[in-house]
Amino acid sequence: NSQIVVIYNNESTIDATWTTSQSEDGVIVTFSNVAGPNIQVISGEWLVVECEEDRLQLHRGDDILVLERTCN
Repeated sequence: NSQIVVIYNNESTIDATWTTSQSEDGVIVTFSNVAGPNIQVISGEWLVVECEEDRLQLHRGDDILVLERTCN
């Protein structure tokens, strides 16, 4: 069951897909079909290590990805 994620800044908008799964280590978020300048590096599997209402912290090896939600 995949979902759409939209990544944007002042210059571009990127659509990608994500799925979740369970492993022995915890919840895994997998990003795929990520196409855009300087963003493809997030493709692949990330382990959720912190989950708050407005923030997710994901790890993949030595890499850390923090996703924050801002509601206006």
